[in-house]
Amino acid sequence: CISIDLPGHGRSTLGTDGKVRWRTTADMVAEALPKAGVDWGQVAVITGHSMGGWVALVVAAKTGAPAPLVLVDPVVAESNTYFKDTAPLEKRFAFVSRRRRAFLSSQQMYEEFKKKAPYTLFRDGALRAYCDHALGAPTQFGERPLLCTPECEFAHYLGGSSAETDATPEVAQLAEKHHRVVVLRAMPHPEPFRGSPTSPLLAQRLGDRAEEMVLDCGHFIPMTHPHVVLSALKKMVGGQARL
Repeated sequence: CISIDLPGHGRSTLGTDGKVRWRTTADMVAEALPKAGVDWGQVAVITGHSMGGWVALVVAAKTGAPAPLVLVDPVVAESNTYFKDTAPLEKRFAFVSRRRRAFLSSQQMYEEFKKKAPYTLFRDGALRAYCDHALGAPTQFGERPLLCTPECEFAHYLGGSSAETDATPEVAQLAEKHHRVVVLRAMPHPEPFRGSPTSPLLAQRLGDRAEEMVLDCGHFIPMTHPHVVLSALKKMVGGQARL
């Protein structure tokens, strides 16, 4: 199993300023495995959640990897919902850039987050892991900064609504190849982070070998329903996946 820290996430040193675009991120991922000596043709399954689901879809189309896909509430919308100019969205997503950027410890972060939606819906172990891996080394002031900075997250929100992120060509390409795909999609909801960013038509547009499972839950499916994700992965790799 290979897990990749996307630019601006985890221990990646790239994109912390939020200037790495989504398509650049997909290009980086497409190049990462061959550089590590892994043949895309030998990969058993490709999966990703949210932005990672979009990256998984685009990378599969870009590399021609035959591996089946498990797309977990991917940020893949209909073409007519994207914006050529994202400036009008800056006010809408401004709250993201104002988020607290450092904590004294992962335990402090956990204690605060467990009282807030949508984190109240996370499984306890998932929330603890989320907090444990979210922070960098202590600064001279003793605080540990978020590895995914508010600026980076803000840029990702804008990027996910940009017309250049429209994955319609990649969806059509995978459908033409009859690519095997499972789409796990959350229910629509008007509140931020509660509803799905995935087009209800995505599985249909992906063709005759695409399946869809709609879950009565919010966007953070891996943190709230990890057993469902595991089940989908097992189905794709012949029962070898485990938590």
